[in-house]
Amino acid sequence: MSLRAWIAIRAPGLALRLFTLSAGELGLVGEELAARAAHAQGYRLLGRRLRTKSGEIDLLAQHEGALVALEVKTTLATRVPAPTAGGMRLVNRPLERWKPEQARRLEQALKEYARAEGFSGLPRRIDAVEVVLEAGRPPELRILRGIR
Repeated sequence: MSLRAWIAIRAPGLALRLFTLSAGELGLVGEELAARAAHAQGYRLLGRRLRTKSGEIDLLAQHEGALVALEVKTTLATRVPAPTAGGMRLVNRPLERWKPEQARRLEQALKEYARAEGFSGLPRRIDAVEVVLEAGRPPELRILRGIR
């Protein structure tokens, strides 16, 4: 992990003021922040960046008796004037990039992993974690359960 990514995990708002993160660093930062948020909400993390024939599982966890693949989507905030509120609104939310074929591949990857590692008896679920980073602000994280 690069020093910039390490700083960004600990102080994302400050890091974004100091330097630009590469796409890879941005992904690592998002996954680390997502893992921490998931753990705080009772997910028991089992693995990160797990590869199967069908694709990669960003985060794997057990939660409420289910085997859960967490898809992490991270972006830098883009704000535009809000037409009615007089303030700014966030555009380009990370999960707007979520495509049905990605969901199918992730479902298949979770199924393959469950079969290979002896988790076939557990119910499976796909959750998503949306991470929005913005200079000078704390990260915004949302965990969306059962998106597929």
